[in-house]
Amino acid sequence: MQAGRENKIHGFTRLTSGDNINQISVRAIKEHLAKDAPVVIGMMVGQSFMQPMMGQELWQPQGMDASQSGMGGHAMCVIGYDDSKYGGAFQIMNSWGSEWGKNGVGWVRYGDFKNYVREAYGIDPLPKRTADSNIPLECTIGLVKNDDKQHIALQNSGSNYFQTIRPIRVGTRFKMEIENQTECYIYIFGQEVDGTSFVLFPYLKAGETVSKHSPYCGITGYRLFPRAQSFEADSIGTRDHIAIVVSTTELDYNNVNRAISASTRSDYSGKVNEALQSLQIRSVRFNSTPEGSIHFRADANDNKAAVAIVAFDKQ
Repeated sequence: MQAGRENKIHGFTRLTSGDNINQISVRAIKEHLAKDAPVVIGMMVGQSFMQPMMGQELWQPQGMDASQSGMGGHAMCVIGYDDSKYGGAFQIMNSWGSEWGKNGVGWVRYGDFKNYVREAYGIDPLPKRTADSNIPLECTIGLVKNDDKQHIALQNSGSNYFQTIRPIRVGTRFKMEIENQTECYIYIFGQEVDGTSFVLFPYLKAGETVSKHSPYCGITGYRLFPRAQSFEADSIGTRDHIAIVVSTTELDYNNVNRAISASTRSDYSGKVNEALQSLQIRSVRFNSTPEGSIHFRADANDNKAAVAIVAFDKQ
């Protein structure tokens, strides 16, 4: 029991490519493994994965495997990878005893892995933090247009305030790109026409008060979201504002949103900064990347959140 308590998971991340929930991301799996975090998979397997794999190191699809006829789902754990082995392959730990593979472990080439794996989840163990641990919070955040996959270029206009270098067209649809170096929670708020605030992410459907979407971003990696929706530049006014909040702990985003709306400051940036002043990390350093993304790094301290405000000019 004690060993179980000491090795509880903190969360998990589905490792897919961008917003395509059916496409497994080899890159994301490698990033998780590089952080010593295991990856659990659900893979379609057939007869060639059973008796023919006894004592064999590499699984090679055979016969009817290409059609996946007669195959069934099987859960296993990915424990490593090697770009030079078999042209690039993942190391898989099975649960069928030491006779399978080499001492219960086998290899699957990247191409076969993408063809036969249906689910992949990066497991994030609870961080082993001590009193003197010093884990910085670091993120790169970009806005990627749906149509041409190009970034909406942003520039830093002082402190935590960013704005578009060029106006974007009304109707432009885009997603948010996050590349995090440490586990975190992402929240996005937007300004209403009357100056109050609303929750943009986690996405809330009509009538919902708690979203089914998770703000959690795992130990490290790349994420493009929302998966099934997109942000869109509307036709109301010529400038929109959003606030991006990156926190080391989970926040009650509805309470945060109410605090922003209740602020008496005259502009949205002021409202956000006032509402979150007790949570903001003072040592955070913001800058723009060459691609026009937001980058920040903050040393670990008692506060928990980094906040960036983005202004969109529209035409």
